[in-house]
Amino acid sequence: MSFLLGILIFVVALLFSIMLHEAGHFVTAKKFGMKVTQFFVGFGQTLWSRRKGETEYGSRRSRSAAS
Repeated sequence: MSFLLGILIFVVALLFSIMLHEAGHFVTAKKFGMKVTQFFVGFGQTLWSRRKGETEYGSRRSRSAAS
């Protein structure tokens, strides 16, 4: 059980780290006046999204490359 919890914590931390990294690209682009049309977490099919200004924010269902 402890092993599975460790894996889960690692995966969540990795996903959070990737999201934070991509948010850095997003903030920098906005700051320098670049047009950002989408900012999504995940990839694949869209689960939900909301448009604010010119940017669509949302979440997508992540899929592995094999599916």
